[in-house]
Amino acid sequence: MMKVPFRWLAALCLVFIASWLFSPGVVRAQADVPRLEKTSCMFPLPEGVTEGVDVDCAVLIVPRRYEDPQGATLRLAVAIIRSTSPNPRRDAIVFNQGGPGGSTIDYFSQVLFDSPLRAERDLVLFDQRGTLYSEPALMCPEFLDETLKVLDKDLSDEEENRLFRQAADACRDRLVREGIDLSAFNSLENAHDIERLRQALGLEKINLYGVSYGTLLALHTLREHPKGLRSLILDAVVPPQIDFNPESARTMDRAFTELFHACAADPECNRDFPNLETVFFEEVDRLDSHPVMIQLMDPETGERYRALLDGDGLIQTLFQTLYSSELIPLLPKMIYDVRANRFTLIERVQSLITFDRTMAEGMYYAVICAEDGDFDPRSVKYDGIRPRLVKGEQEGNETFVQVCRDWNVRQLGKQADEPVSSDLPVLILNGRFDPITPETYGEMVAQTLPNSVMFTFPNTGHGAIGDACADQVMAEFLDDPARRPEAACLKEAKVDFITS
Repeated sequence: MMKVPFRWLAALCLVFIASWLFSPGVVRAQADVPRLEKTSCMFPLPEGVTEGVDVDCAVLIVPRRYEDPQGATLRLAVAIIRSTSPNPRRDAIVFNQGGPGGSTIDYFSQVLFDSPLRAERDLVLFDQRGTLYSEPALMCPEFLDETLKVLDKDLSDEEENRLFRQAADACRDRLVREGIDLSAFNSLENAHDIERLRQALGLEKINLYGVSYGTLLALHTLREHPKGLRSLILDAVVPPQIDFNPESARTMDRAFTELFHACAADPECNRDFPNLETVFFEEVDRLDSHPVMIQLMDPETGERYRALLDGDGLIQTLFQTLYSSELIPLLPKMIYDVRANRFTLIERVQSLITFDRTMAEGMYYAVICAEDGDFDPRSVKYDGIRPRLVKGEQEGNETFVQVCRDWNVRQLGKQADEPVSSDLPVLILNGRFDPITPETYGEMVAQTLPNSVMFTFPNTGHGAIGDACADQVMAEFLDDPARRPEAACLKEAKVDFITS
């Protein structure tokens, strides 16, 4: 999920299928909606991947609003990664990225071609309405434009929030001028798209995977269209009954505690990086008093920018880095590097965050404001949270609610916030270091899913997919969703901190 503070908005990609996916019986008449239209792949193919052999691409044409099926349409990008089996099963896995606003195709096309999940099934990626490769894409370059103007400025929380709202409103106004119906981009329309994708693919049932916001979308799909689902995999769970933004200070505090405790319990980490919590907050205080200039590089253009790093910047860098299971082992070293005035790791991480151009921020606000933008910032409780992590949170939450008022999208109503109940087999995956969707969220969802099984991985952050053990557990589950996976690999899973 995406956090509110201004500088950190960009945080957070079938051997025989061609014979039936693009056959005359599946690609419907031009007037039919929804329908699939074959197209060339819209994303860079990894080395060794051949279009038409390893992957096919299409566009799913859907109504902009399902209540008006004869009205305007949207074009949703679809990529089908073919199974490595000569006889794949006819219950493909459909993947949903988080955000909301993240590109499923951009991220998962980088990680799934080598996945063991291809062994038995086709893997279907589709960019949700409003995201990167779909049309229209609700991108907001206004955020990066404003960020670049103030990277090296020492702004107050009030000024930062004012500029954030200014950029958000500028994006909204431009999208509206372009004729975008912002209220058509929400979780329920999204869920209907998944069902229409299943129908267009000619599949009786699908396995639906979601990560982060993708889990919330999967749960909405389960509520709206249960008959088309064989199983759900929920990776880093967002319960519909939770507003995650006002809880982010608490979930961040919990993840920091897990990191500090994990290093203290690891003999080598504790030897090289003792008293990690104390050192971290000492550096936060030092940077609050004496911010430093670091250098960021835009990986797309190679252009370099001076950027001011203060205590808030260090906190947000740790928060964002905890999302990545691959980067978690570097965090103790990164903290101690800051202590020694070495900022190379910080600069690399912040460069990736700041210059991410794949996130559709307009989709984020259209979706979140329709179902989670109506809380009262004054009612948020911060008891038990480290005071330094609370700084600026209430103002940030107030700004978020103000932006939602400005965007003025149609609300989904109370039903969208109700827990989802179902007997469908569901696999729930949590990460120990997840800074935004903790294990308790998985437990909350499991209460109304009696046929769910849950595993927490001791070495992952926000999203377990791609971890060898997590992929093995998913494969076991998909082989027989009615049977609990053995998950024997969990006994060996641990975080291996980078030490000297």
